[in-house]
Amino acid sequence: MYRPAVPPTITAVPCLRDNYAYLIHAAEHAWIVDPSESAPVIAALDALHLRPAGILATHHHPDHTGGIDGLIARFGPMPVAAHALDRGRVPQQSIFADVPSTAFASTGLEIAGCEVLAAHIPGHTRAAIAWWCLLYTS
Repeated sequence: MYRPAVPPTITAVPCLRDNYAYLIHAAEHAWIVDPSESAPVIAALDALHLRPAGILATHHHPDHTGGIDGLIARFGPMPVAAHALDRGRVPQQSIFADVPSTAFASTGLEIAGCEVLAAHIPGHTRAAIAWWCLLYTS
């Protein structure tokens, strides 16, 4: 089994009035989950001395994706992952995870030495996706 040298940390970042973005980070890099706005995420990244490595979106609504353009404007190009059915609806999406709704499946992504799995969970939106970062993989 593979064990990351430093398990990732998940930091919640308050956004808007009642939302959160999340930073999944180890060492100096972070993946950002659902950045509804860029300013608080940038402030958190700066405070933790982190550089963004990519963005995971759970669905296309602006309260989950509204900060993507601002983050890319500030830090430059980075991968933006969402379900394939959100093509054209998640700003600057570059990874189109076509995963099943019956089980978590590999996405080919890695965060801090952890394999990223995803499952299609339609309901709130037709393209909603759940992300899972496996701490230990074989």
